[in-house]
Amino acid sequence: MQKRDNDMELQVDKLRTEALFNKAVLDQWDTSNKAVPHNYFNAFEANTLHTIQNIQPKAKIVSLSTWKRIAVAASFLAFITSTYWWMEKHTSNNNSTAVLNIQQIPTEEIDAYIHANDWIADVDWQTELNNEEIDIPSLNAVFKNDSN
Repeated sequence: MQKRDNDMELQVDKLRTEALFNKAVLDQWDTSNKAVPHNYFNAFEANTLHTIQNIQPKAKIVSLSTWKRIAVAASFLAFITSTYWWMEKHTSNNNSTAVLNIQQIPTEEIDAYIHANDWIADVDWQTELNNEEIDIPSLNAVFKNDSN
């Protein structure tokens, strides 16, 4: 009985689908949707202008007098200036530089720096200078002349 009811429902659905997508119905729908109303293009400009004129603006336009414009500009300038002064006040304390003499640095710290950068001592400076074709004796003479 269940199968028979399902078959009947399928037959009804098939008939409805065929009626809906019938070639004649589809052709009629196609021609009705492609048809342009009479004088559509002649009245298009007038209809568009009429529609535009009937549209109400959504946002209220505020016009400011000269004094109000000056007040807005002055408050904006005051805000920017006060922000700048506040930033300068709070950042200048954190960026203070300390002046140290070499005598104030502990020997252990200097030794640690030298050991951390020990690779500099391993460079053969004479070979590097020869590769650059620098004449050391003439360079020394220039330094002696400059110091006198």
